[in-house]
Amino acid sequence: GFDAKKLEKIGTLLRDGRVRGKFHIYLAQDLVPSKKPCDEHEEVKIVKMPFKKACEIFLKQKVDVTQTSLVGLILAKERLGLRF
Repeated sequence: GFDAKKLEKIGTLLRDGRVRGKFHIYLAQDLVPSKKPCDEHEEVKIVKMPFKKACEIFLKQKVDVTQTSLVGLILAKERLGLRF
């Protein structure tokens, strides 16, 4: 995995449906490799790519997407001032 040198809270999402709760969304920047072990039954696959390409993949729903992850992606894009 990775550790973030910079971690910034960029939003909170309140959900009141099938999954209820308050989800805090963070933007992690300046990532450095980490040797932390995964949680039990957790499989992590790291794929490096430009942020713009990640946005395109999420928005075209080429991967499993949740509303929370889409909101996080949009908030990160806005916070970073990216336009595409």
